[in-house]
Amino acid sequence: MHTFLKRYVAKWILSVFRYRWMASIILLGLIDFISYQAFTLGGVMLPVRFQDKILHCGAFMVLYILGHLSLNFDFFPGIKGFSFRILALNWMVWLSYGFMIEAVQSLLNHRSASVGDFIADVCGIALGCTAVLAMNIYPPTQEAGTYEERL
Repeated sequence: MHTFLKRYVAKWILSVFRYRWMASIILLGLIDFISYQAFTLGGVMLPVRFQDKILHCGAFMVLYILGHLSLNFDFFPGIKGFSFRILALNWMVWLSYGFMIEAVQSLLNHRSASVGDFIADVCGIALGCTAVLAMNIYPPTQEAGTYEERL
């Protein structure tokens, strides 16, 4: 499974985001969409139990992966390979965003804050972090110019 993730899924992700700015643009659009959904009346309904928690977890997993790509490729392009600083910054950004959503929802009459939603956010961040570490998605080093050469 680990080889499959590194060879195929990571290769696909890097081919989709071959232009450095694409992850940042998609990330901004996703933040806008999630914020709109979090603060408006009503929401997406699925015929699944705990659908709200599943959506929170999935959204924050995608946010973490896109945030990782954006930070690594756009904001810190000089860092090649694993960086605890980028990992910690990504965690802090998405934890703050999840907490901010719940804090604002506690002030709205038509929404309510939930500790369960925040826990689902944390689980999504952890899944995103695990996926990034398992797929080894980092900018290529000077010696190996492409992702395939590093495998």
